[in-house]
Amino acid sequence: MNSTKSRKKTAARGGGTPKTVSDYFNPDPKTAAEAIRDLVLANRILPELQADAEPPLSHDASTNALLRRVRALRRGRREGS
Repeated sequence: MNSTKSRKKTAARGGGTPKTVSDYFNPDPKTAAEAIRDLVLANRILPELQADAEPPLSHDASTNALLRRVRALRRGRREGS
């Protein structure tokens, strides 16, 4: 079978190019901008998670909810100990 027919069959099955091993292990690699954004957010959240006091929250609603939940879980552990 020549390579043109093989490529047409592959395209007909729904894939233009065969997948590589890295496609399966990392299907959605982050761009550099996304990685930097995530690091900036982590650096803003970590001090709030590690603090004994509860500083006011100034994130989006889902991040604030997550921080409140973590704080509540920590309070429960301290009270139950």
